[in-house]
Amino acid sequence: MGRLPRRLTIPAATVFFLVTTAVPAQAQHEHTITVPISLGPLTLRIALLYAVPAVAGFALLRGFLGVPSRRTAAFVCASAAVAVVLELMLSGKLGLPNQVAFFAFLAGVFPAFHAIAPVSRPLTPYVTRAAPFVLAAGSIGAAIAFTRAWTAAGEQTALLHSGVILGLAGLAWLPLLGNPARMVRFIVFPAAGALAVALLAAAAQATVAAAF
Repeated sequence: MGRLPRRLTIPAATVFFLVTTAVPAQAQHEHTITVPISLGPLTLRIALLYAVPAVAGFALLRGFLGVPSRRTAAFVCASAAVAVVLELMLSGKLGLPNQVAFFAFLAGVFPAFHAIAPVSRPLTPYVTRAAPFVLAAGSIGAAIAFTRAWTAAGEQTALLHSGVILGLAGLAWLPLLGNPARMVRFIVFPAAGALAVALLAAAAQATVAAAF
């Protein structure tokens, strides 16, 4: 019994830190997370451009791979969680309601906690069943945001950041999908691959082109 609390210390502290930093941002009606660490925007952009390709690359290859190991799932989910937090720190503002932004944050962070924390293993059957629905919701939301951004139907930078966050929140659940039925694989994996390509393009445009 002594080993379990020590294992949970880091993931529990991480989730607590992320949630407590997100709540003040929502209370102030701002879509950014303020953390008590001074990091330059360039450092955050570089970190984001490492995390997003890790998530997108897994999504592109998932249809050709078997069920990922727990370590692989933890790495991809953690990369998605980090990318969501970095996007919220860099975005300035989003084209999303406060409630949607907060739930997208939770959806992007929870898979990392589930993949890392041993105490969450009893939840695995429920998480596996919920994964395709969360992925579908994130994909649809991201597709709408990207379409509006690239057709000049709104403020482009805010919509791109919004779509990236929604897409990351959806793809964060892809490693938890397990081994779905063949029909589900034919729908989910190509859709995840298409979302990954759009995610890479939008993240690059929002974080690199918008900086100049």
